[in-house]
Amino acid sequence: MDLGLAGQSFVVTGASRGLGLAAAQALVDEGAHVALSGRDPGSVRAAAADRLGAVGLAADQADPDSGARLVAAALEAYGRLDGALTSVGDTRSAAPSLSTTRRGGARSTASSSARRAPAGPPSPPNHRRAARCCSSCRTA
Repeated sequence: MDLGLAGQSFVVTGASRGLGLAAAQALVDEGAHVALSGRDPGSVRAAAADRLGAVGLAADQADPDSGARLVAAALEAYGRLDGALTSVGDTRSAAPSLSTTRRGGARSTASSSARRAPAGPPSPPNHRRAARCCSSCRTA
């Protein structure tokens, strides 16, 4: 599938293993450039250089400067930044530079932390309920 991401640049936090690494790999597979971070320098080096051919930065998102450093690394390496995926725990106060602003000024940060995620809205009435439509449909 071509998602039209070729040549675009993304930062992905928590990307030295697990879901973050899988997301970074999917972006690279689509032709995107990735700057990734993780806490363990060895894991970051292995994921970034050895596996993905990406820029890697050992950083803990609890450090308030880590988001800005990762953005700077992406801009230096690729000259642009098109998106960010935070695949770590609670980053609302730790990485404000990776936050997005919604209409009305409300700030939001994506997170893969299910324990803190609010329940989503119910499926719309026209939701397909097909076997491969979404995770809600597979369990219904």
